Amino acid sequence: MSFLRFAKLLNLQTLLVLLVSTGSCYAAVLFEIDYNYDLLLLNLAITFPLSFSIQAAFRRRERALEFLSLFKSSLVTVHHCLQFEKKLPSKQKEEARKMLQKVGDHLLGWLANPKLSIKEINSEMDEVFVFIRSNKGQISESITQRVIRYMKDTYRGASYLISMSRHKTVQGLRMYCIVFIYLYSFVNAPVLLHHIGFEDAWLVYIICFLSSLLLITLYNIQEQMENPFDQSGLDDIILHDFRL
Repeated sequence: MSFLRFAKLLNLQTLLVLLVSTGSCYAAVLFEIDYNYDLLLLNLAITFPLSFSIQAAFRRRERALEFLSLFKSSLVTVHHCLQFEKKLPSKQKEEARKMLQKVGDHLLGWLANPKLSIKEINSEMDEVFVFIRSNKGQISESITQRVIRYMKDTYRGASYLISMSRHKTVQGLRMYCIVFIYLYSFVNAPVLLHHIGFEDAWLVYIICFLSSLLLITLYNIQEQMENPFDQSGLDDIILHDFRL
């Protein structure tokens, strides 16, 4: 994996946290500020919500893969059911293929860009039933029942993916976490100077920089996994793999 891919984890918020950390170190060394304070409580205030948010975002990503697979497999099954119907003319089979392909493309397009209208996805899935009804004499009862059953899975997969895209993990925890990351970056330097001493101030700069970079990078990983569909994060789902 190219090292440049990891640059996606760096953003404006990374720069701000590192500026706060470096500025705090500079001010503490310049004015010889140090105090003895246990950062355990502050560390816990960051670790628990950050760990919980990352786990929740990871589970959402795994469920998204599950329901994307369900959505595609059910559409593919409906497609094959209609293609193997002997009584259905070739023109109608081609129409069904394009119709099902449009359903998949529009949902995946909406996941990548939720600003698009979602009404088209629902109306296009309804068109499958309109197609079955309008070609009732050329589609057997058994094929009709199979299509209805697998379209139920299509609706289920689409509904979960849409709700997942709209509703994120607990925003309060994420806001709480980022506030304490900034606070940690601000107060860390004087505590380290108390234990390390001003003679080795260069070491305090390095520790503060790396610890702040670690925390904000973990936060950025969680934030990117919040939306695994937008194709901008390091671990985003490759939506093209789920096209019909």
